Amino acid sequence: MRQPEWWDTLNYQSEAMSRFDLAQASLEAEARVTRARADLRLYPRRHAGRDLKRLEQEAARLEDSMLAGTADERG
Repeated sequence: MRQPEWWDTLNYQSEAMSRFDLAQASLEAEARVTRARADLRLYPRRHAGRDLKRLEQEAARLEDSMLAGTADERG
């Protein structure tokens, strides 16, 4: 049995955004905030690079789960 991904546990969606869209927007927003913090020197660049790589991997897993049908369909 596979462990649910964090986006599988989202309990919110609307007619405007599916759970997939919400998860994707969350990852994109987190990446933008991480870049901004690094640009403002509020967060070390090496840590930001590590975090951005992890976010890219999460986004790829989200996309893969969508393609495999384990995430809900797009709205």
